[in-house]
Amino acid sequence: MKTISKLLLFLITFFFIFGWKITNFLDIIYVLSGFLMVFVFLIIRPSINKKFLLFSLFLLLISIYSLLIVVLHGSMEAFTAYRSMSSLLNFMGGMAIVILFKKHFKDDFPYKLLNFIFLSIVFHGIIIIGMYINDNFRELIYGITSGLERVNLVYPVIQGLRVPGLTYALSQTSLVQMFGVFILVSFFNNQKRMSGFQQFFLIFCLVTIITSIFLTGRSGMLIGLILIPFVLFLMFKNGILEFQVRKLTTFVAFGSCLLLLTIFVMPEHFFEYNVALFDELIDLLKKGQSATMVYIYENMIFFPEDPLTFLFGSSAFGRGKTFIPSDVGYIRSIFALGIIGTILMLVPFLYGIKISLSLRKNYKLFGIVSAAILLGSLILNFKELALFTRNQWSIQALLICAIFELKKKEAVPRQSPQKNNRDKISMD
Repeated sequence: MKTISKLLLFLITFFFIFGWKITNFLDIIYVLSGFLMVFVFLIIRPSINKKFLLFSLFLLLISIYSLLIVVLHGSMEAFTAYRSMSSLLNFMGGMAIVILFKKHFKDDFPYKLLNFIFLSIVFHGIIIIGMYINDNFRELIYGITSGLERVNLVYPVIQGLRVPGLTYALSQTSLVQMFGVFILVSFFNNQKRMSGFQQFFLIFCLVTIITSIFLTGRSGMLIGLILIPFVLFLMFKNGILEFQVRKLTTFVAFGSCLLLLTIFVMPEHFFEYNVALFDELIDLLKKGQSATMVYIYENMIFFPEDPLTFLFGSSAFGRGKTFIPSDVGYIRSIFALGIIGTILMLVPFLYGIKISLSLRKNYKLFGIVSAAILLGSLILNFKELALFTRNQWSIQALLICAIFELKKKEAVPRQSPQKNNRDKISMD
């Protein structure tokens, strides 16, 4: 029965993160969120954490603001309100899932949740690789998800050179896959107890994730280069990383060999196109800039000329009835919701980072990983619209809800001494 329960929780986690659209407005993620909310609050009837309620009310405020802007501008584009309301529903679904994890795993729920998120990302990486290698499998997945009707049909997608898996984005999917690397880095705090099989399994997972990033986009890799040192620095600073040179050297050596083997057994166009794309990252490391960065900041940074639009927005995200010649997320959100609405959208992420890093010693590592995952979206938003996007926000909502529960637990004085082992993340 325990195995069945774990499998069910894994499937819930996976489809909550990677569920696809059923119609233009109906989505597996949101249907699952609604069902879980009803189930948890009618059957389990948990006591509601006050932070859950306040955070939900703030998301509701963003939704009302977005809807008001849409109404005042004659529904120029309803996407602003739709995304805001969806983020609220998604967050409440995340709340329900965290309650299920807490009920099933008790005190171990935060790291079991992290493990299930990690395994979901790895499984999605396997799907991406399968779609890349096998045309029939790719067409099957696109048929199930209606991918070709929703994804931006650029040449690499049509040719199968880049595949979004179960999602409808490339750069954003690469970042979601990179979230798995952030989580994997945290597993090294438990090297002493890591068996040979666990090491081999983590090497397989790492190679799967890295390969899936090569097949989706460069953005995830770039943000990883920025944030992995951030994660490692905070882990060392807080003394929560057990560093064993021999095991780490073995891990890196086997991982590199497996990655090279994977690359060379791939089709010829993998090296000619996918690997070649990452030359721009090398330019960025050498010169401090890339062609993409130069193009973005030379051509896509501009603001509304109308002061009212700059302050409050016009509901136009620039990909519907109107077109805004910029991909930059902050620019598009200013046109849609104004500087006021953009600040409102940033608050949940900034607050999430703040409370993540404020977790005390027992859960510090969980907080560091969560902060990196939230910060990743803020960075990607400089390139394209990345706030409250489906797959990223599902993971972030789960982590924020888990942190609320941990903060509640930290606020309760311990009645008796307990073993301080919460920061021992493992794949058990």
